[in-house]
Amino acid sequence: MNISAIFAALLSIAVCAQTEPTKEDTIKWLQDSLPVKGVYAGHFQTAAVTARVTEVGLTDCACKLKLMEESAQTLIKISATHAYSFSFAHLAPSRITVKTDQTFSPGQVRLIIVTNDDRPLITDESSSETNGRKRRSTDMTSMLVLYFDDPDNAARVAKAIKHLATLCQQPKKEPF
Repeated sequence: MNISAIFAALLSIAVCAQTEPTKEDTIKWLQDSLPVKGVYAGHFQTAAVTARVTEVGLTDCACKLKLMEESAQTLIKISATHAYSFSFAHLAPSRITVKTDQTFSPGQVRLIIVTNDDRPLITDESSSETNGRKRRSTDMTSMLVLYFDDPDNAARVAKAIKHLATLCQQPKKEPF
């Protein structure tokens, strides 16, 4: 094997090794992108509906995010805020899916995030208000849903979440 063939082989290995985003790159992309891309505004029957990610906090494999939902009809106004906390290591990458609900106009794109073995490992601290009546609760769940206007944005966020979940599930390497 000549020198140029060896150099070409080493270069292709280096390029291949760099194609996957690192955990840090993925966290930064999600941190920057979710509040911008995680937005839905539309109608369900006669109600105006909005949902959006309002805050994202990612530290290594831990995630805290807030989701705001509102629905308004002539006589009823409902608003809810969910503060989710979970570890990407507990998610099931193969079960993270994107689906469109056409009963909304325009179609509401849903990113469905599920834990391994459907174990309730996602904390949901919610507060809601319906026509002035307030309610607070804290629950453990195995699934959360994020809402999008754009299916391409939902697919990109789903890909990043799957990638980060996979990275977080890899065994930690011993430094020595």
